[in-house]
Amino acid sequence: MHAHAPAAPKQGNGAWQLDALLSYAEDSEAKVRGVLPQQNHYDQAGLRLKHVDISRSFVLRQPAAMQGLVSLGYHGDGVELEQAWLQPYSDGWQIKIGQMQPEIGWLNQQHSHALAITDRPLVYKALWAGQTTEAGVSGWHDWYKPSGNWRFSSSVLTTEKRNTRGNSGAWLSSLSWQRHWDNWVVSSKLDGYWASLQQSGLQLFSDAAISHSHGDDATEFFSGHSAHLGVALKVSWTTLSGTWSLMAEHQQRRERGDLSSAAGQTLDAQAELELKAAGQYVQTSWLSPRQQWQLAVRYDAAHSDVELSRVNGQDLQQSLLNHHQQQPQLLTLAASARLWPGSHLRWQWYEALQHGDDIPQWQLLLQQSVAF
Repeated sequence: MHAHAPAAPKQGNGAWQLDALLSYAEDSEAKVRGVLPQQNHYDQAGLRLKHVDISRSFVLRQPAAMQGLVSLGYHGDGVELEQAWLQPYSDGWQIKIGQMQPEIGWLNQQHSHALAITDRPLVYKALWAGQTTEAGVSGWHDWYKPSGNWRFSSSVLTTEKRNTRGNSGAWLSSLSWQRHWDNWVVSSKLDGYWASLQQSGLQLFSDAAISHSHGDDATEFFSGHSAHLGVALKVSWTTLSGTWSLMAEHQQRRERGDLSSAAGQTLDAQAELELKAAGQYVQTSWLSPRQQWQLAVRYDAAHSDVELSRVNGQDLQQSLLNHHQQQPQLLTLAASARLWPGSHLRWQWYEALQHGDDIPQWQLLLQQSVAF
C-alpha cells in the first residue's frame, strides 16, 4: 500500500498522478516470524518492477463541495484498490469516508516516494503489513493554540487486511501535537487501536514471501481481539546546509484468541494464543537545501512473546510463530539523488545486527513520479 496526498487540482477539477518504482535486490526478503502473518508485499531478488500506482484526485462542486481520491496499485502479484475516499468541505470537524490509509504513526499515510528510506521499519512490516489500508469512516478536528497545533482523530475501520470473515471491525484514535520554534519543528503522536477479529485467515506454515491468505487460501484461522498502542516523536531543523530530521516510534500490540486449522488441513493448529509484540525505530536524515541529495540512517528492532495453551499436537513448533524469541535488529543506510524532476535514484544498504540473516544486503531503486 502506498499513500498519496492529493495533487493540486488542475483548473479546479482534479489531477492524475503516476508513480513507479524499479528495484534490484541482492536477495529475497523472508516473512517476519513471531507474529500472525498478514497480507504483505515482500521484496524479491533480482531486477523487478516493485510497484506502480496511478491515482486521480478530484474536486466536486455539486451537490456538495468535497474532494476525493481514487488510487490503484500494482505490486508484482496483482492490482489492488488502495484508496477511494470522499471528504466533504466543512468547518470544525472533518470527515473522510471510503477506502483510506489510517493515521497510524508517521509512515502509514506516506508514499514511499516521500520517504528517505523506502522500506518500512520492521515494526510496520510485522504489525501493519508494511502499510495498511482499510475502508471506514474517519473524523478529525484541529485546534490552534499558543502551546502548539493539536489534532484529534477517530476512525471506525474494517479488518480486510487481516482476511477476516464474520462480525469483525476495528477502532483507531490518535492525538497529535506540533510546535514551531524559529527553524525548529517538533511533533509528537499517540495512537490507540482495538480490533475484534473473527476467522482471520492465516498461512502459518508457508515461507513463501508472496503468499497471501485470501479466502479459501487460508490454512489456519484466528479469532480473538487485538489491542495496539503507539507513541511517536519527530524533530526537524532547517539550516543553510539543509534540513536535519530525527524521527522515532515505539509500537506494541497484544493479541488473544483461538487458533484453528482450516478444514482438510493435514497439520493441526489447535491452540489458545496470547501474543505480545513490540517494535521501535530511530531514524535521522539530511536533505540538501535544493532537495537534490538526501542521506539517512535508521536503527530498528522488533520482538514478540508467544504463549500457546491447550495445544493440540506439536505442529505449531514448525510454524511462523516459532523463533519469536530471536529479536531482529537492523541498521539501514540510504543515499538518494534527484536525477530530474520527479525522479530519484536510491541506494539502500542493510546490516543485520542480530537475527537478520534472511534480509538482502543492499538494494538499488529508481523512482519516477509524474503528475498530469
